[in-house]
Amino acid sequence: MKDLSIIKTICDTRNISIIELAKKVGISSVGLYRVINTNSTKVSTLEKIATALDVPINIFFDEINDEHDIIVKKLNIQIFLQDILIEQRNRKISELLNELLKSSKTINKLINDNQL
Repeated sequence: MKDLSIIKTICDTRNISIIELAKKVGISSVGLYRVINTNSTKVSTLEKIATALDVPINIFFDEINDEHDIIVKKLNIQIFLQDILIEQRNRKISELLNELLKSSKTINKLINDNQL
């Protein structure tokens, strides 16, 4: 069984709008909302969505046999989404460190220029 509601969750986590994702996939945003709400689409569309979101296609499928499997599936999704958040934060930290380095170089240059 497909679990396509996770598409919206992944988009929200990655700050990607449904409109942006729909463009990447090559369908209308209305069409993408329909996919999510009806929990139904062609495999080819699902493959495009997985590629656009850079996730394995099997994340959309429930292979649940019992309550334990449900818990494991939910935990795996939470871990996956937390990894995405960590990746985003690490990128932001890297950007801020680069800005700090540039500012530091500028300050040092100004100090050195004023000493001459």
